[in-house]
Amino acid sequence: VALVVTRLRDQHVVLANERCAALFEVPLEEVVGQLTRDFYVVPEERDQVIGALIEQGHLDSALVRLKKRSGKEFWAELSGRIVELDGQRCSLVGIFDVTAQKDLEEQLRALATSDSLTGAANRRHFVEQAQRERERALRSGSPFSLCLFDADHFKGINDQYGHVAGDHVLSAMAAAARGALRVSDVLGRLGGEEFAMLLPDTELAGALVVAERVRAAVAAAEVQSGEVRAPDAPRSIRVTISIGVAERRGDEPLEALLKRADQALYAAKDLGRNRVHSS
Repeated sequence: VALVVTRLRDQHVVLANERCAALFEVPLEEVVGQLTRDFYVVPEERDQVIGALIEQGHLDSALVRLKKRSGKEFWAELSGRIVELDGQRCSLVGIFDVTAQKDLEEQLRALATSDSLTGAANRRHFVEQAQRERERALRSGSPFSLCLFDADHFKGINDQYGHVAGDHVLSAMAAAARGALRVSDVLGRLGGEEFAMLLPDTELAGALVVAERVRAAVAAAEVQSGEVRAPDAPRSIRVTISIGVAERRGDEPLEALLKRADQALYAAKDLGRNRVHSS
């Protein structure tokens, strides 16, 4: 365990062990006199740690972001207590590097919330985010819109090129759509070749602009087919999408909003595909 003793009145290090020196990439003979604030990524987190120590006399498993002398950041768990050293109040803190644990947690979170093929939010996570956005919009009175889209004639792609190529097409669709969306927008895969887009703070007119940008981006994407099942099939694949758009109306349930977007999607299909239609 990395251990460090810090004088409370000025936050200078007065004692540390070899593990602490190695963790922060500071030679042991240079550790004494260092300022702890220089090793926190977020200064406010240092203030919270000190405040908890002074108020409670101890600290249990506080999670903070620290950095080494080189600037490399890592997640750390801190536990400690107030001690007296040479007549001065000090903190004795144990530092545990938990970066690997945090990375694993992030990987597990991604697996639980993302579609493994396309990287888009999976159906459950997308619906949860859409529900939260609906509740926020109801409180604030702000608009939001939903779009549903799927690939036109996707079965023909699988028949001509095989399912591996079909997966590549879905990944390319998602990448093109994501590149055309704004930072605040959310892309989700609902299943098969069907995707959804959550557009916060967006009225219908703005949603139609975003949807058209996504449609054009997907139409411009090109996927190399690799091996083909049909001898006369092109070696590159292009796909188009049809998009249905709906803006929230009053306090309508999320299910009703999704249904209207779905109806608009099917209307776009009936009108010839490769187009945007609204409800």
